[in-house]
Amino acid sequence: MVIKNIKTDIAICGGGISGALAGISAARSGADVTVIERGGCLGGTLTASLVGIILDGNKKCGLVEEFLTRLSDLQKQGFAVIEESEKYLLEAMCRTLSTRLCKRSHKIYESQPCPQSKSSIPRMTPQLG
Repeated sequence: MVIKNIKTDIAICGGGISGALAGISAARSGADVTVIERGGCLGGTLTASLVGIILDGNKKCGLVEEFLTRLSDLQKQGFAVIEESEKYLLEAMCRTLSTRLCKRSHKIYESQPCPQSKSSIPRMTPQLG
């Protein structure tokens, strides 16, 4: 077991579609974000269980609308399998913002505020194992 300390403004536990988009939103607002996912890919049930669709997607706005538009653009470029396109796109959106991804992380042992934080968001130090 490997335990490592990570200093971050926001730690999001779960890289499903909601966790991934929350991480992207927080990073766009200037926060240092860590998305912690126990599986090997982002998207949760949407991608790993081959669901592949967002119900009522045509009625969504904001990041979901952006995600669906960019997904449609990928498919026009030749990405055939929608779930793989979704995985690729979520990771690309996170990496563009330098969002830290911790995949295959099964436990968070401890999380505590760091007193040296200079932002209004308390910095967290998750210990992953």
